Amino acid sequence: MPRIDYPASRTTDHVDTYHGETVPDPYRWLEEMQSPEVLGWAEAQTAITESILRDDPRWIHLRQRLNTLAKFNKVTPPIMAAGKLFFFENDGTTSQPKIVMLDESTGEARIVLDVNTLSTDGTVAVPIFKPSPDGALMAYAIADGGSDWNVVRVLNVATGENLPDVLERTRYTPIGWLEDGSAFYYARYPEKSGSDMQFSQVWLHRIGTPQSDDTLIFETPDRPELNHVPLLTDDRKYIVLNTWKDLNGSRIWVLPLDRPGEVVKLIDDDSQASAFSGNIGTRFYIVTQHGAPRGRVVYIDLDAPGEMHEVIPEGDGVVSGYFGGAALCNGHLVVLSLKDVTSRIDYYTLDGQHARSVDLPTLGTIGMHSFGEADRADFYIRFESFAYPPTVFRIGVPDGGVSPFRPPKLDFDPSSILVDQVFYPSKDGTNIPMFIVHRADVPLDGRAPVYMTAYGGFAVPVMPSFGVQGAPWMAWLELGGVVAVPNLRGGGEYGEEWHRAGMLAKKQVVFDDLHAAAEWLEANGVTHRSRLGIQGGSNGGLLTSAAITQRPDLYGAAVVAVPLTDMLRYQYFTIGRLWIGEYGSSEDPEQYAWLKAYSPLHNIKPGVHYPPTLITTGSHDDRVVPAHAYKFAAAMQAAQGSDAPILLHVETRVGHGIGKPLAFILDSVADQFTFFARQFGVEF
Repeated sequence: MPRIDYPASRTTDHVDTYHGETVPDPYRWLEEMQSPEVLGWAEAQTAITESILRDDPRWIHLRQRLNTLAKFNKVTPPIMAAGKLFFFENDGTTSQPKIVMLDESTGEARIVLDVNTLSTDGTVAVPIFKPSPDGALMAYAIADGGSDWNVVRVLNVATGENLPDVLERTRYTPIGWLEDGSAFYYARYPEKSGSDMQFSQVWLHRIGTPQSDDTLIFETPDRPELNHVPLLTDDRKYIVLNTWKDLNGSRIWVLPLDRPGEVVKLIDDDSQASAFSGNIGTRFYIVTQHGAPRGRVVYIDLDAPGEMHEVIPEGDGVVSGYFGGAALCNGHLVVLSLKDVTSRIDYYTLDGQHARSVDLPTLGTIGMHSFGEADRADFYIRFESFAYPPTVFRIGVPDGGVSPFRPPKLDFDPSSILVDQVFYPSKDGTNIPMFIVHRADVPLDGRAPVYMTAYGGFAVPVMPSFGVQGAPWMAWLELGGVVAVPNLRGGGEYGEEWHRAGMLAKKQVVFDDLHAAAEWLEANGVTHRSRLGIQGGSNGGLLTSAAITQRPDLYGAAVVAVPLTDMLRYQYFTIGRLWIGEYGSSEDPEQYAWLKAYSPLHNIKPGVHYPPTLITTGSHDDRVVPAHAYKFAAAMQAAQGSDAPILLHVETRVGHGIGKPLAFILDSVADQFTFFARQFGVEF
């Protein structure tokens, strides 16, 4: 492929000084993301990328195949209210799902809200909703153009009409309805917070009144960095606050609603993660990592908040964090945990005796779950794996019965897919797990094109999934491709120790784990480095951009999605300050040194032969701002020492990924698969 004539990226002589050291920032102007110059530059970059990828016959084939493969019914675990089940449902033909209500007694279902009607282009999403206890009303949040900021509306379920209520300045807030449906508790941020999530407040909104009349329930104006997530208990006597200042730990505070102004601090140390699991009277059950890096279940009595009583001790599985937790259900503690990067469910008595394990369909992932009132005899999960499509199951308590709920129908033979889990040594000798997925008839002979995806941060485990961003893996596997998923340190696959082994000063460990995965795949005859593609988004975009700037020789191509790349300035954009606990800050001399050592933008060297790279972002991303992708693309294009392409694609009216229209998802995944197929010479 001839060298691309990229849009001009002018440079300036801007220089920053950090602790006596000067650091050039020649593309600082690209931080003015809404300026006509930057918008025009981004549009021109995207036009080049689309002319290369989307005019390729392989893209057309892949896009059509993805469209076919995605046409299966997908539902979420239902929320229960007065004998009705409310859930999202999408048959794979529309950009956004519908909210459906099903009567448990009759089995009749009807659409409550078709989210597709909220916009003409599918870019308005509903990330959360909550029906009132009697099922007559439904509060729901609207996210416009991919923004993480939401507006809450209230719908009359019977008529489908919106009430006049409009609640602004919210961000994925839980809704805690009063028993009679006359009001609900929620969290919001005042205008003075700007875009960086400070001065979090809890309010009571009464149905039919303007937001200006809401009652302030709780705030901490002297601690503006604290965020409060309010959860109303089943007995509606307490608000439990999950209070945090960054993403690495949380406090558990309780507001007794019969004693306004009182705060009972059950756990006031946010150095570790804790989560509320339910209460029986004044006894509050909590999953915590305090004294247990893999998590344990304790209870604390409201009348003796300084005393933590262990109910279920730390075991060999991970209970806390993403995809893990506990809940009260029908007189039992239901514990969701991870063991070697797969999900499991166990029931315990309230005094901590193991009662039952639940048999799941195969080794896989519980990605979502829904519990009703604690006296219900069931709950719902959504389960999936590499060869098992996302399926919601009703789980009985205490019998452990498993039954599908509106299961998908696919023309798909799971026996045609092989899934292996291997363990490979990293640079320091630590064994790292990795899934390898391929068609049974595809030999691993060193020539297979590999799509390797990873994350390695924020205690987020990368679990077995049916696809990438919701698009089935099958489109890549049908081409003879292999999927590799290493579970790097920095994630939560093995608890908080695994997480802390790859954060702050130890972040380089995460990159070393990825390099070791690539070397293992080559040494063990799975592929050759020239046919190894890596992909990562968000923190995973930091991972892949760091990987190719550190070891450009080791990777055949890279997709760098919605990335962080400027690790000296990330904390100055929107909510970046919340990540200082994970990465550190350039304002600190010691932390500056380790950040600069791996910051992808600051480790690009002129004349190096970097692998073909596709960089993607969303124009409305207010979590990881597009400037990271823009500056990295400009610098890489200028430095590239070969004709290998450095492409940038900017999706309009799209944010960090939440609520992204299905058509946009399929376009994006077709871009990625086509990009790798072009670089690896995959013809079809």
